Amino acid sequence: YALFCMPKGTESVVTGLPEHEADMLTGKRHVEHVLQQDEDDAQEEAESELDDSEADDLVPELLADEVPLPFPREDLDLWELRHARRRGGESSYRHQRKNQFYPLYVDPEAGQVVRAGESIPLDQEPSFEPVDGLVPLWPIDKEGNQRCWRYIPESMQRKIDGGFVVLGQTSADGKSWTVNYWAQKTQRKKYKTVWWSTSHDAGTHGTSMLHKLLGDRTAFPFPKSLYAVRDTLLTVVRDRPNALILDFFAGSGTTLHATALINALDGGQRRCILVSNNEVAAKSSDRLLRAGHLPGDEEYEKHGIFWKATRPRCEAAITGRDARGKPAGRVLFELPGSALQLDLAILDDSGRVVVLGEAKRDTAMLENLRTNVERRYAGAAPDMTTPKDEARQLAWRLWTVAPDFTWLIGPNHRPAFTTSTSPLRLAPTADGRLPAASHLGLDRQPEVAMMPPPMLR
Repeated sequence: YALFCMPKGTESVVTGLPEHEADMLTGKRHVEHVLQQDEDDAQEEAESELDDSEADDLVPELLADEVPLPFPREDLDLWELRHARRRGGESSYRHQRKNQFYPLYVDPEAGQVVRAGESIPLDQEPSFEPVDGLVPLWPIDKEGNQRCWRYIPESMQRKIDGGFVVLGQTSADGKSWTVNYWAQKTQRKKYKTVWWSTSHDAGTHGTSMLHKLLGDRTAFPFPKSLYAVRDTLLTVVRDRPNALILDFFAGSGTTLHATALINALDGGQRRCILVSNNEVAAKSSDRLLRAGHLPGDEEYEKHGIFWKATRPRCEAAITGRDARGKPAGRVLFELPGSALQLDLAILDDSGRVVVLGEAKRDTAMLENLRTNVERRYAGAAPDMTTPKDEARQLAWRLWTVAPDFTWLIGPNHRPAFTTSTSPLRLAPTADGRLPAASHLGLDRQPEVAMMPPPMLR
């Protein structure tokens, strides 16, 4: 059996993807695969936001200097007003959330929500009689449907006490109001359930990678892509730098390798515990048994999964040296979002990116990409408000990394460019080719055991 230990709370342990990485995980940054919220979640969020007319009427009042806010006024652009009554088509009715049907008591003179009442049984009708001069406001829409508030009474009261609940527009008859609350703007987007990234290819980044580390293509069948496991772990441990990750079925040790990779990229101190048996492949077991080697014998056990794959792979991941003691190379492929998901990076000993590679399946795209980057972003790096496309993404990488050379890689076409910023320029090299490693001072293996993650400006 397995025991899963999760943080206590009502929210999912899966955190969203940061806005600046939102178009990097699926579709290899192709526009048609940009991350987006599931339709239901997007609809729910849209229905909770104020429409333009409501915001125009309400927000200027709240921006007046004399109106207190529940957060520093200079942080106003990080917050937005949302409807306190649930408005979605699903799970917004009284019978679906009976504990969220209760009155909010309003002081009409002060224009404030004073307190939250108690929820009432489903068979009890709401009372509209004032209590201590306060008018009860129920979550009933203009069609008379009994809906529900977004929170249970206790949670709503905490928001009222904290000054987060705001009385909104008055109804036409002057007998009701909308109720809004301050919420931090969403900074992250939800993961899609289907990922489409070349870095998740198990052949290249699973089998081939393991072969390079262990020097044995038969050590373990069908290992997962290191980057697929890394991205899966990041959905939970991205903001948990001290997480403890437990894998009951260690296999070749990809989970520990991915944990080490994440720590190297963001300086975290996550730990990983692997649990494995030492199963010997059926064909190898038959051969060993025929030779008189039994389970428990050293000759038999050294062919098991732990000694042949799991342990040497983990040692290679931690030390940066493969099973033959060879140090890690300078060339890194398919870097993760925290390193801007560069297609290729060639590093010096300090981890500075000397060569940034950008790969495309169509050579015509490369020239168009270069032209658009220089035309649109020569003077300044793109910001978060800039529409996302291929040129914006490459410009962002170039301004952030500031490589000496940019290498545009396509089928039978690999031009190289000397790269400078302020302004951003990609000037073709003398012969159109990337300089030799000896010319760049990168013709030897790095002295360090493990190359540091790429340095970003």
